[in-house]
Amino acid sequence: MGGAIVYRGSGHSGVWTGTAMRARLNRKRIEELRVRKAVLKAELAEAAGIHVNTLSAVLRGEPVGVIVLRKLAGALGVIPEELIKNVVDDQSERADPAGVGAA
Repeated sequence: MGGAIVYRGSGHSGVWTGTAMRARLNRKRIEELRVRKAVLKAELAEAAGIHVNTLSAVLRGEPVGVIVLRKLAGALGVIPEELIKNVVDDQSERADPAGVGAA
C-alpha cells in the first residue's frame, strides 16, 4: 500500500494515506516509550527531527499529520500504527483526565 498506514482500534479501523490527514496520537504510549528509552523530551524531538514545540503539542493531544507520526515512530523505534490514538485510549482519558488511575 505504498506508504499507507493501516490502523485498527476498538470499534474502528482504516487506512491513513494522505499527508494532509491529521490524528491525535497516543500520548501515554509516547511517554512510556520515551521514559523507557531514558531520553528527555528535547532529545526525543531532536532525534525525530521535529521542533520541541511540536512534541509538546502532541503530548497535549493536538492532532498531527502523518509526517510527524512517522518521525516520532522512527525515533521511538516502533511502527507508526502503535502511536495512533484509538477509542479505548480516548474513553480512559475521559474517565481519568488527570491520568492518575486507581491504585
